Amino acid sequence: MKTETLRRIFDIDPRMIQCLNDLQYSFLGSELRNILRLVYALKDTPTKKISSFDKADADFVITNQKKIREVICTVFNFILDAKLHAYYDNPKESIRPLISIAYHLFHKQVEISEFEYYWKNNHKEFVLFETWLYHSLLFGKFRNIKDVPSPIEDLLEIFEEHKLQNYSVFTVDDLDKFDKEFVLFLLSDRRSTLKEHIEVVGHLMSPFFLRQYNYSDEAINNIRNLGIFDSQHLRIKECLRFSEWMNFCIANRKIYSEKAVIPENEELWTEENFPEFCEARGKLIIDIINLTFTELGTETPSN
Repeated sequence: MKTETLRRIFDIDPRMIQCLNDLQYSFLGSELRNILRLVYALKDTPTKKISSFDKADADFVITNQKKIREVICTVFNFILDAKLHAYYDNPKESIRPLISIAYHLFHKQVEISEFEYYWKNNHKEFVLFETWLYHSLLFGKFRNIKDVPSPIEDLLEIFEEHKLQNYSVFTVDDLDKFDKEFVLFLLSDRRSTLKEHIEVVGHLMSPFFLRQYNYSDEAINNIRNLGIFDSQHLRIKECLRFSEWMNFCIANRKIYSEKAVIPENEELWTEENFPEFCEARGKLIIDIINLTFTELGTETPSN
C-alpha cells in the first residue's frame, strides 16, 4: 500500500491503523491492501480502488471490527482443516476465493460466539467450500487474478451442487488442463510449498539429454516430467541421465520413487523411453489427485 494511502487512512480515523494490524493474517499476505480488498468485498464495494478509502469505510471497519476479525480467523481455520495452509504461505496466490468464503460467513446470520466451532458444526458447508476450492485451484481458476469481483458470483457456483458431482473423477486426458504448481503441491502430500533457495521445481529427466532425442520443449516441460528438488542438488542432477541419478545419487530408490511419484518399472528410467515414462507417471499422478479428491471432507474439522 502506498504511503500516501496509508496516511489518508490514518487522517480519516487514527483507530484504523490498529485495526489493520489486528486483521493481518498470513493467508492475506504481507500487503495491507489485501485487508482493504477484503473489507471492500464485505461492504459490497469489491471494485472500489484502494486509494478511495473514505470515512464510510472506516466506520464500517470500526463498527464491525470484532466480527471481521472472527470471520478472518474462521477462514484461517478453514485453510488449516482443508490442508491448504502451506499452499497459502505463498504470497503470490490469489486471495479471491478466501474473500468469497469470508463474505459468506460475514453475511450469514451467525452469532460471533458461533464462529469458534463454525466448520465443526457445519460440516456439509465445509465440504462444499473445500471441494470447490480444490477444484478451482487444480484448474488454475484464480491464477494471476488480482481483482476481486462480487463474491456472490463464487458463492452461486459453490452452492449449485450439481457442479460438484464429478469433481472427484479425473482421467489422464485432464492432466494437461491442470495448474502445474497445484499439482506439485498435491504430489508433495500438501506438506509444504517451495521454499526459496531450498526447494525448486526441476525436471526428472534432464532437458540436456532429452533434447538429444529431439523431444519437444512442451513434452520436456510437461507436469509428467516435473518434480520438486533440493536446489543444491538440481545442478548436479541436470548433468546426469535419469538412471544415473536414481542409481548413484538415491540411497533408497523405493522410498524416493514413492515420494517423487516415479514408475517402478526401471526399464522406463531411460531417455529413450521418455514417452512411456511420461505415460506411466501421468497415470500415477492422476491416481494421487483422484485419491485426494475422494478423501476431501472425510475428516472432521477441528473448529
